[in-house]
Amino acid sequence: MSRPTVAEQRHRDADTFARRRRAQGAAVLLVVAAAALLAYLRPDPFGGGQEVRIAVDDAGGLTLVGGEVRMAGTPVGQVTGRDRVGDDAVLTLEIEDGAGAITTKARAEVRPRTPFEGPAYVALSPGPPSAPPLGDAVLPRARTRNYVALDRALRFARPQVRRALRRDVERLDGALQRGGAGGLRGALDAAPALTRELSVAARAARGPDGVELGRAVARMAGTVDAVAGESASLVPLARGTARTFAALGTD
Repeated sequence: MSRPTVAEQRHRDADTFARRRRAQGAAVLLVVAAAALLAYLRPDPFGGGQEVRIAVDDAGGLTLVGGEVRMAGTPVGQVTGRDRVGDDAVLTLEIEDGAGAITTKARAEVRPRTPFEGPAYVALSPGPPSAPPLGDAVLPRARTRNYVALDRALRFARPQVRRALRRDVERLDGALQRGGAGGLRGALDAAPALTRELSVAARAARGPDGVELGRAVARMAGTVDAVAGESASLVPLARGTARTFAALGTD
C-alpha cells in the first residue's frame, strides 16, 4: 500500500480537525442546553412557600431583597419586600413550606449579625401550633422587636449629656456638704420609728373591727349626695342668709 501524498495527508488532517471541532461544539451546546434546562426546572428553595408580613418599628439595617429569615438559627426564607405603612415598616417574608405554619402568636425580631451591627436578619418564632394561623394578616408591632443600634445606646455619653450629669453631681455634692448629709441621715434614722407610728395610726383609724372607717366614709358619701340633691333649695337659702347678715351688719 502506497503512502498518501502530502496533499492527501493535509486533506485528511483537515477533515479530522473539522470533525473534532464539530464534536467539541456539539458538546458545548449540549452542556449549555443542559445547564439552562436545569436552571429552569430546578425548584426555587423559597418559591411556592408561604408569605408572611410583619410590622416592625425600623428596618433601616435590613437588606431589602434577600435579607435572611431564620428560625432557631436556621435559614428558612428571605425578605422579599418592604413597605412603609404609617409609622411602621411592613416586611414581606417568603418562608419555606417545611418551616411550618406561622400563627397569630408568632414573634419576630430584627437582629444584627454581629455585636457591632452590620446587615440584619429576621429571627422568626412561629408560635404554638394551637394558635390560629396568621394568614394574610400582618403580625403587629406588639409581637415584633428591633435591636437598639450601638450609636443610639451610647447617646447618653454625648458631650452635652456628660456636662449636665457632671453639673447635677456637683450640685448634689454641694448640698450634702452643707449639712444635707446630716439631715438625710437623720431622716433615714427616723424613718423606722415614723413608719411604726404611722402603722399604729392607720390601724386605729380603721377601728376595732377594721370596718368602721369604711362605714364612716360610706355614710359621709351618702350625706354629701343628700346635700347635693337639695342644692336647688340650699342656694336660695344661702343667698337669703347672706342678705340677712348684711342687714344685721349695718348701723
